[in-house]
Amino acid sequence: MPLLGFLPTPQTGKTGCAPHCLLNRCLINILDAQAHHYAACRPPDARKLAPVYAALCKNLESEIMEIVITVVAVLAATTILYKVLPHRNLGQEKPIFALFPKYKNEVPKPKSDYRVEEVMSSLGFEKKKDQGGSIKYSRGSIAGDISIELMKINVTFSPRSNGNLPYTVEAAWVVAFDTGDHWDFTKQLGDKIENA
Repeated sequence: MPLLGFLPTPQTGKTGCAPHCLLNRCLINILDAQAHHYAACRPPDARKLAPVYAALCKNLESEIMEIVITVVAVLAATTILYKVLPHRNLGQEKPIFALFPKYKNEVPKPKSDYRVEEVMSSLGFEKKKDQGGSIKYSRGSIAGDISIELMKINVTFSPRSNGNLPYTVEAAWVVAFDTGDHWDFTKQLGDKIENA
């Protein structure tokens, strides 16, 4: 007998089944309908979903691999392009925006090589190579920063010619663009060497 059948009837105050049978049946039907609804809303068996999850994971892995390969290819192409492009002449005007900034300049040769080493060490550079008259200085770290003060910079002085000292300035790894920082540094370096 349904539990609601034992509730007191409004007319007599006694417990009974007859007045509440209709209400009981309605409530039972509602509960049955809810039970069927919850059964339909239950998540499907995990065994049935395993192939779907496996396919999704495989697609996700392939998309991640495509992204990684694309990023590596772009970095490699950018690095090769930066290394292959020739150095630009410094010029008189600072650029507002420069792609692949690397510059060359000439200054009157100082009285001695010691003056150049003194200027370079005051700017934090260390002598790296001395090959065939070319002297290479370097400072900073590849993982340092994007600012000209912290990034790894290479400065190479070529053999002297016509009383001038040619030199080049470039990033040790790659710089896709800047807002004139490399130009500023190249100009300031030339001024310091000239006044040494």
